[in-house]
Amino acid sequence: MLLLIKVRLCYDCYCIPKQTTDSFLPPKLSPTLPVHRNNNRSMIVPLFFLVVLATISYNAMASAPPPEKCKSTEHCDVDINLSSVPETTLWTLQNRALVASDSSKDWFQDDKAVEIHSSIKYDYEASFGKPDDSHGIRSWLFDQHILDFWRDNPDGTVVNFAEGLETQRFRLEESRPLGTLWISVDLPSAMKAREHFILPNAENLHVAASVLDTDEWMHLVPRDKPVFFTAQGLFMYLNEKDLRGLFQKISNEFPSSTILFDSLSKWLSDKTTSPEGWKLTDTYTTPPMPFGVNKDKAQGVFQSWVSNAKVEEVPWPLEKDNSFFMRNVAPLLIRLPMIQNLVPAMVMKVKFPPSTKYG
Repeated sequence: MLLLIKVRLCYDCYCIPKQTTDSFLPPKLSPTLPVHRNNNRSMIVPLFFLVVLATISYNAMASAPPPEKCKSTEHCDVDINLSSVPETTLWTLQNRALVASDSSKDWFQDDKAVEIHSSIKYDYEASFGKPDDSHGIRSWLFDQHILDFWRDNPDGTVVNFAEGLETQRFRLEESRPLGTLWISVDLPSAMKAREHFILPNAENLHVAASVLDTDEWMHLVPRDKPVFFTAQGLFMYLNEKDLRGLFQKISNEFPSSTILFDSLSKWLSDKTTSPEGWKLTDTYTTPPMPFGVNKDKAQGVFQSWVSNAKVEEVPWPLEKDNSFFMRNVAPLLIRLPMIQNLVPAMVMKVKFPPSTKYG
């Protein structure tokens, strides 16, 4: 679950015929959010708890120290000129840098994110508001699954969709098996921004293309080694038809591979595509996120796309949150059926079958 209800859910994103990514300042819980009216007064108590949860989380993040300012005159004030979906990579960068700068969160070390964050000429808070720790937690969670993959497959390839300014390869470099391949696929504008700070080499390939342009990147992925695909903050920007086609193409070309991704809940997807959109601040509205699926339907939807695929939800690591409420009360609340579909997003893992063929 990609962010348990904080004060705005963040989404590092990209790709669709023109974008980028990486799990989050949660959405403001306000009367403008859609609520299903069924005249059931039993909803009042759960919603009250969600408001309390958001308030506690907001107070916890407000007390965190801000990331350090740029210390090198050579690389300060870089203008990377991003817009639309690729611009959201700055949202997740802001949040990861906050967590990495907090000495009390020693579980997340990301000096590269702090360096890049301080080097870019951009008013983060004007666009995204106060940072929170959600993207740092999401990145940590994805890190653990890649490390697990490498432990089982020391020659395995990682393909990272819509990576943007994600600095995951630096966080994992000490644990990365020698000679393994890492492929980053992102839209041209996002890749150009990435290469201001992170350059490709023989073991870290960059492909400037949409993930949907499979002819641009699939030929680079070894067919004789295990493959682990990741997509942080990407799939909500694709439509369902394209996303289903991508899953089927990956299943055809890379049987037994695995993909780890986050997915938006339907109500929040609907909000982003509504006339008013999802406003993070007075000056910034997120790009539309057309794909969303509720928690109680997610497993069935993804299984219907690829026969015999193994689909599971990955638990959100609530223990990484500082607040008592998130650690001790939220795990109980989210088990309630009436609460589950109010959770803004979730992390899913799909293991493709050994062989399938889709036309």
